[in-house]
Amino acid sequence: MGKIPFMIDLTNKNIVIVGGGKVAERRLLLLKDQCASITVISETITEEIENYIDNTSIYWYKRPFRDEDIIDTDFVIIATNDKKVNEHVINVTPKHVLLNAAHNANEGNIEFMKTVKRGLLQVGIHTGGASPTLAKKLYHDIEASFPSDYSDYVDFLYEVRQLIKLSPLENMEKHALLKEMVDCPIYDKEEQALFILQLKKKIEHPRSTK
Repeated sequence: MGKIPFMIDLTNKNIVIVGGGKVAERRLLLLKDQCASITVISETITEEIENYIDNTSIYWYKRPFRDEDIIDTDFVIIATNDKKVNEHVINVTPKHVLLNAAHNANEGNIEFMKTVKRGLLQVGIHTGGASPTLAKKLYHDIEASFPSDYSDYVDFLYEVRQLIKLSPLENMEKHALLKEMVDCPIYDKEEQALFILQLKKKIEHPRSTK
């Protein structure tokens, strides 16, 4: 069956990464600030991974994988180039556990999409294995469409939405304001601050601003 994209909260999850090479490194860097703990199991690790081992939530077992390593684990990532090890980890991982198999995406139930991130905004790209080259091209196209400071605009939208949601304004007026923020974007920080100020006044004194 096919897979669908979704966002997942890993805040209180424990993750095991089997492998210590570049693929494991990329997974670690992506997840290190998003979960309760990460355990890396590998006889060798990259220098970048080693830099994070002193972190209280990242551990390194300098040895081969053991079946008991995934007891009470929420998410297993296979990132080795050893076919036998990869197959063994797949076989012993419980069906209810999230599993990412870097060597063959079809062997796991979770895949990592190529993602463009601008603050709260995340755009994921996945071609279902049809063309990694296309995924790479789309990544660069989307990245070019959203400059690095676009995150400031997204943060502004978030603040506006929270204010509007809590306001006594009529639903139609709320929807109109939210639509206006997207149809007529405000990128300048001073203009954003002014809009927030005016919005607060509108919310506090809805009748006087009509």
